[in-house]
Amino acid sequence: MESAAAARIVVGLLQDPYLNVRLSACNILGLSGDARYVTALRPLLGDPKTERMALYSLSLLGDAQIRPRLMAMIQGEASNAPYAIENLGRIRDPNDVPFFRSILRCGEEAKILGAVKGIRSWSVAKSALYDDLCRLAAHGHEEAMLVAAEVGNPD
Repeated sequence: MESAAAARIVVGLLQDPYLNVRLSACNILGLSGDARYVTALRPLLGDPKTERMALYSLSLLGDAQIRPRLMAMIQGEASNAPYAIENLGRIRDPNDVPFFRSILRCGEEAKILGAVKGIRSWSVAKSALYDDLCRLAAHGHEEAMLVAAEVGNPD
């Protein structure tokens, strides 16, 4: 964030009575890429109305402490899994590459799409999973095709 005063205002908006204002402030702090806002965002995880946006923003800031919550979402209700998988990729933990390989091979389109979106900006995973991305692309998976093309042949 450009100025400390602006940052204080946005952090203060996390307490606003209007949900849309809180969600917007959360999004702004996540998009800032500044990990100093992790502490301000974590309390939003306790509110079902702000939890998903908080997870998204914290994943953008690389907060590995949300990993257990994301893994629980992946193993829980099926409709939450793609969202949680995508956010897990944003954390960029190299130890998660084998997990993403298993998702890319699972045959469940929604989860595969979440994984491909999650690794899109993660060069380490894209390179490590290049063969899997190419296999998906060869079977017509457009998103995998785009991500594989970004990598090229890593050899």
